[in-house]
Amino acid sequence: MRGKASIILIVGLVICLCVPSILAKKEGEAENMSGKILQLNFKFNVTGEEYEKAVTPLANEFAALSGLKWKIWMINEAEQEAGGIYLFENEASAKAYLEGPLAAQVTSHPALSDFSVKLFDVMGDLTTITRGPVK
Repeated sequence: MRGKASIILIVGLVICLCVPSILAKKEGEAENMSGKILQLNFKFNVTGEEYEKAVTPLANEFAALSGLKWKIWMINEAEQEAGGIYLFENEASAKAYLEGPLAAQVTSHPALSDFSVKLFDVMGDLTTITRGPVK
């Protein structure tokens, strides 16, 4: 019993001493992380193939958006749901997209409905640990 208590004490000490220094090293990297995550989901009423064909021409327009670092396109064909995860440089860039002509084009398309739009801050320290692509 005494041996187990010593091991637990040592492990606890290692965690207390080592984890802050590991996080401190990562923290310097995380300071360079900023941005705003936009999560956009919606339903579509066409086939997955028709949806992809319709949005493919928009990829270059998204790539040219001011302040957009990247966009991940996503689809769940079985549920007829699609959307994207976007990383913008800042909240102003995300809001400019949401209030701009490209978002209006997407949200007014007759094959799309039930939009869910959410903005999130990046949790830099934790994202660095899990190798999230938000630098």
